[in-house]
Amino acid sequence: MAWEDKDIVNATLAGLAIAVSIGTVFWQQWHGKKQAAPHLDATRLHAAKKLREAAYKVRDEVVYCRAPLVQPHEHSTPMDTWQNRAQAYREVFAGRWKPVRQALDELAQASREAEALFGPNVKTKVDALRQCARELYVGIDSYIANEQSQGADFEADRDFGRQIRATAFASLDDADNALNKSIWQAVADIDALLAPQLG
Repeated sequence: MAWEDKDIVNATLAGLAIAVSIGTVFWQQWHGKKQAAPHLDATRLHAAKKLREAAYKVRDEVVYCRAPLVQPHEHSTPMDTWQNRAQAYREVFAGRWKPVRQALDELAQASREAEALFGPNVKTKVDALRQCARELYVGIDSYIANEQSQGADFEADRDFGRQIRATAFASLDDADNALNKSIWQAVADIDALLAPQLG
């Protein structure tokens, strides 16, 4: 065999070796992705379920916090004077707000996990629900302040008083309540965002 033929054979063998090496790398990557896919799918499903459950919990705790009927066991101070009423409502809302705060903490954790997997739209949708809780907190604060002022705040601005009462207190079935609408919409938007992950 001439030396030129040997060079051709050597070059061909070298080319085949390179091709086999490249093929092996691609096969390993494809096989690795194939094996990782079920784990990633399970992670995404878990994160989506966790966020949905956290959003529902915030919704439910906010609904309870706004319950129009105040039960006697919710406060130890009698509601016999303006000052006592202010203190009684502080006790009522302190007890009602605690589970809202815990639900918001769970929502924040679930949101961070979901955002890492599904992108920044998660934060936008979750922030809308958080804003509902902030609006409720401000409403509660304003309602208690009115009790402290012996009703003067709402008397001075009756529209403001109606708005704050509708924020601090509302029944679940009040379809015309502005904060109710915002809460339902925020939860529906989170559901819609997660729907592709939940199947």
